[in-house]
Parts: sequence; structure tokens; C-alpha cells
Amino acid sequence: MKKSKFTVAQIVFAIKVSNTSTIESATHLPVIGYTQWWSNNIGKPLNNYFSSVAMSPTTQTVE
Repeated sequence: MKKSKFTVAQIVFAIKVSNTSTIESATHLPVIGYTQWWSNNIGKPLNNYFSSVAMSPTTQTVE
């Protein structure tokens, strides 16, 4: 009689997702808010104004 051997391996799959957002991304309007004009004239000034207060850039990380 032949004996069978087997092994069970454990596999760990880890995912890390990180996203940084600014006040510009939170306030852009549909269509026009994705234009270079909006970014230069509305988005960047907003980001500069809010750069060090409660609505400054934030990063969310999910692991």
C-alpha cells in the first residue's frame, strides 16, 4: 500500500490603497471643473487658501 503525502500552503494577499484629495477635487463642477482653466483659476487658488486649515489635502489609506 502506497501512502499519499500532501501539504497545505497558506497564501496571504495584501492590498494597500492610498488616495490624496484636495479642496479642488471636492469642489469641481461637472464638465468645466475638469478643465485646465478651472484648475488654474479656481482650483489652485482654493488649494492655496486651504493649504493649512481643516480642508487641507488629506490622504486616505486602506489596508
